[in-house]
Amino acid sequence: MALPVIWDAEACAAEVRRVSKKGVHALTFTENPAAMGYPSFHDDYWAPLWKALCDTNTVLNVHIGSSGKLAITAPDAPLDVMITLQPMNIVQAAADLLWSKPIKDYPDLKIGLSEGGTGWIPYFLERVDRTYEMHSTWTHQNFGGKLPSEVFREHFLTCFISDPVGVTLRDKIGIDNIAWEADYPHSDSMWRALPRSCGTC
Repeated sequence: MALPVIWDAEACAAEVRRVSKKGVHALTFTENPAAMGYPSFHDDYWAPLWKALCDTNTVLNVHIGSSGKLAITAPDAPLDVMITLQPMNIVQAAADLLWSKPIKDYPDLKIGLSEGGTGWIPYFLERVDRTYEMHSTWTHQNFGGKLPSEVFREHFLTCFISDPVGVTLRDKIGIDNIAWEADYPHSDSMWRALPRSCGTC
């Protein structure tokens, strides 16, 4: 997986093309460039990146916490609050990207949601479809005759470490949209207990 420069979209796109020639077809990227002071996913600034990703069949992987904006309720809240809420960052990124122009302009764009889990996705898909059905006449969203949930399944891959609920709901998510990840050597990893934890899921 490549780690690009993000402060220059043209340089970022050039790096995607360079590493793809070496066989690298995954790019790690921030979940929210706007939170880091860069243009948002909705800005045409990133057009060279979207084109490079599609031209090279490279997946954009957005990772929880990569924007530096971790979910925390109060300065004195236990760290457990932040750890529990970290996947919520990926929910925000999924919504941000799903409703963005690049999803409509680049039908071959593929996005990986790293470490966000999967159990939240059935509700999310119901919510985006309801949002579209209830509000698209005035928000002017148009997915070309498709529902947002269909478009999500065409573009997104979701990743989990341990998510028995998500695995149970896999048919409501889309089995082709789910991947397991190890997260080694972080403390969240199931590395040594992998056979047992996968069996549980």
